[in-house]
Order: sequence, then C-alpha cells, then structure tokens
Amino acid sequence: MKSQFLDRATGTRCGCGRELREDTMVAADDLDGQTIYECLCGRRWIHGIVCSDGAIDVWVMVAEDKLAVKPRYDLVPPVGLRFVAQRLADGCAKHGERGGQLGDVSLDTLLEKMLRHADQAVYHKPDDPESVADHLAAVAFNAMRAIEVI
Repeated sequence: MKSQFLDRATGTRCGCGRELREDTMVAADDLDGQTIYECLCGRRWIHGIVCSDGAIDVWVMVAEDKLAVKPRYDLVPPVGLRFVAQRLADGCAKHGERGGQLGDVSLDTLLEKMLRHADQAVYHKPDDPESVADHLAAVAFNAMRAIEVI
C-alpha cells in the first residue's frame, strides 16, 4: 500500500502550513478502507498508515493519480477544440496527411512554436479576431504535442 502515496508529511503540518488533524480536515474519500482527509489547500492525506519503518501515527500524502479521478472530456471547451481540429485539417491540406506530425518533435522546438504563435496572437491585426483564434489553436496543439514528448 505504501506505493500508492507520494510523500510522508514532515511533522504534523501540510505543505500549506496548516496543522494535520482529523478533526480539522474534511473526510473527502476512501482508498482501500482508509479515510482520505482533505486539507483546505486541496492536498489529500491519510492518517495512521503503517510505514516500512513501523511508524503508525504518521500522515501520508495521497498521490493524485491513485484517487481514480476520470478525465473530464465534457469540460474541454468545444469551440477551442474545433479550432484545434480545423488547424489540423488545414495542416493536412498543406503538408499531407499527418505531415505536420512528422517533423522535429523536440520539446525545445515545440515550445518555440508555442511562443511564436502566442506572440502572433498578441500582436494580431485588430480587424482579424479569427487570426487570433487560429494562432491560439496552434499554441494549444503544440502544447498537446509537448505533453506527449515529455
């Protein structure tokens, strides 16, 4: 069960400085029969875990990926997603199917492309708001590619 946690708390305080006590935190969830307490800052903790060194009265921070939070695709803005999809379609027409994905995919290159398109969005022509959305869609797409690279 120890592998399901990120870190043992130092002392009796959360990273935000609040004291870790069951009576001052909200019981937020349950993980394998252990109550998960949530600090006001949002960090989640379990109290009373038996650790490898035999300590029982410790607070352990719960790894967020172990809380089985499902992705919320319904929260992705559909208009923004449509602009990214249109940007990809335009790229396919210009570079061939998947042509825009075959080039240099280093993180540095993707970050440079993001900054260039963000700059172009900031210094756009005032009478062309669609150009701004197009450049922001390019930023979003390159950010998605960067996530895959790291």
